[in-house]
Amino acid sequence: MADLELDLTAPNYETALITLGVTGALHYGPYGTALPEKMADPAAPMVDLGWLSDSGIAESLNQERSDWKPWQATSPQRGQITSEEATFQATLWSVGGLANALYYGVAEEDMTYDEASGVTSFETGAKLPEDFRFCLSVTVLDGKKARRYLMPAASVTERGDITHTNTDLVGYELTFKANFDATSGFAIRREFKEGWKPGTAGSTLIGGSAKSLGDWSTDVNADSADPEGPGEGE
Repeated sequence: MADLELDLTAPNYETALITLGVTGALHYGPYGTALPEKMADPAAPMVDLGWLSDSGIAESLNQERSDWKPWQATSPQRGQITSEEATFQATLWSVGGLANALYYGVAEEDMTYDEASGVTSFETGAKLPEDFRFCLSVTVLDGKKARRYLMPAASVTERGDITHTNTDLVGYELTFKANFDATSGFAIRREFKEGWKPGTAGSTLIGGSAKSLGDWSTDVNADSADPEGPGEGE
């Protein structure tokens, strides 16, 4: 049998398809805010949540399914996904008012600001926290490439520990869940601007990721009056 070789010139070996989450942002908006479309900049009342930890943004897609094995078979012949949950996790390093509202589950109207002292205060524990819903936009950038996840009814489902030390930044680790929104008709809309098209292989960004230091092959003496250079004894 002939030796098999990989064809590294095939469309799906285009280096432009290799993506790195170089940077990005989380944007918050009150429930009912119109979501941006086609990678448009999020507009007010959406607001950027600011600095995130260097762990970036992690996406998880969790599915549960049931499988049924007939009496006459040795393996399942029917399966069905019974639930699906998409979550995004990030640690906020800009721990301003909105970060505290999200972490502690306290609405703006339940916070009190004292002008004279500059102190903001709120109380918790008298009742169970509410399950607040809000719009959330997740944007990931890699040069000219971008992907975005838009959630019309996100909620905070998990909160990490807050540590106060002199060696680490204070961060609010939050897990956001994409809930189904009946008004919008979806839980999450995903947008990709990465050079690929449905039903095709490869990328429209061919060669876009390869950078060069230039052509250094020109002889430095090519334009001199004496292309031979100085002779022996000169």
